[in-house]
Amino acid sequence: ATYMEHPRFHPFVAFKLPMAAHQAGAFKQLPRIKVLWSLRDPRDVVLSMCRLALKTQDGKAEPWSSHPNGATREIKQCLDVLQGTLDNDLPQRLIEFEQIRLRPRNTWTRDDHITVAALCWRLKQELLDAYNRERIDYIIVQYEKLIADPRENISTILEFIGAPWHDNVLRHHSLHSGVSVGNTDNT
Repeated sequence: ATYMEHPRFHPFVAFKLPMAAHQAGAFKQLPRIKVLWSLRDPRDVVLSMCRLALKTQDGKAEPWSSHPNGATREIKQCLDVLQGTLDNDLPQRLIEFEQIRLRPRNTWTRDDHITVAALCWRLKQELLDAYNRERIDYIIVQYEKLIADPRENISTILEFIGAPWHDNVLRHHSLHSGVSVGNTDNT
């Protein structure tokens, strides 16, 4: 909260925290928090989870979908938050996940990676129930709609957070560089 109230950053501070989405209770403690919930086509997200590689302790690259610090960790974090509020079909998906998780990761099939990544995506979407319970103010930003009509969607976002319009919001690609979370090229 002190960071967010610092005059250098105030009145707007933004964090890109996809791996902390499960921390609704902690976010609730932040003053005047407004969450932009990014929603992207699950097929694209699952493909990214299966392709993104993380290093293991022995230095080998392993898909995020099977890496211990990847989907498996996020699934557990989501389940800790959701505790008994799962949709009817999810218990069966969790049984499938446990059967996959117990096998050596280097024996996982393509379908295993897709199953785990898809479950992770699905559970993260279920987290919106926790945001509703905690009364956290959020707006869903659909990535494909944002790309198709940036002016309209960014205008809606700025209105939601109470920020004024500036034409530079349409020039992100020319104002930012570098690589961020998920090896995203910011340009």
